[in-house]
Amino acid sequence: MNVYIKRIFKDKKIDREKLLSFGFIKDGGELIYKKEIADGEMLLTLKFVGNGEFYSSVTDKSTGEEYTLFLVEDAVGAFVGKVRADYIATLKSIAKNCSEKDYIKGETFRKLVEYAKNTYGDELEYLWEKFPNNAIIRRAENRKWYAVFISLPKNKLGDFSDETVETVCLRIPPEKVLSTVDNKRFFTAYHMNKKNWITALLDGSIDINDLEKLLGGSYLLAAKKR
Repeated sequence: MNVYIKRIFKDKKIDREKLLSFGFIKDGGELIYKKEIADGEMLLTLKFVGNGEFYSSVTDKSTGEEYTLFLVEDAVGAFVGKVRADYIATLKSIAKNCSEKDYIKGETFRKLVEYAKNTYGDELEYLWEKFPNNAIIRRAENRKWYAVFISLPKNKLGDFSDETVETVCLRIPPEKVLSTVDNKRFFTAYHMNKKNWITALLDGSIDINDLEKLLGGSYLLAAKKR
């Protein structure tokens, strides 16, 4: 996977059905797309493989030899610039038409989001342009939040490390806050009401079943009137 593919498809979730509609063709477990670029002189081949990654090759149609100079970002010249521009434009078109943003990091994060969707029919909403990794889930009938996913440095939770971690803020009965917060896996709420919310790590240190129970409790609390 080259730098352009990594850059353009970063934080993107690919929809295989949309790839097929775009023009990709099934070939075993792979999806393949071919397009002439650089005024028909070169053939771009893209492969989307089973692990969710793209691979590409550009070949000279007259010789059949692979052309890679355009992948060198410092390489200049009219022809190499044309190949690079057409290549990038194709990738961007695929990203625009066949993907959606996917900022979910980590298996625990993903499982908790899937649990909310499968159990309550609610999905992630990205509300903040300045903080694209952060999202919320809310009840459909009253629009109240019951989960807030925040990516933040550990030092915001009292740790000395500036390592970024994924967390979720959940509603909790006020009388249970002190007994739940241990400052190791559970913390006082970050950017939420500390009397009614807690922050939990999504690094695998908390069993997913426990997180699902807490999410369910948060969902029920969000139904109550303030």
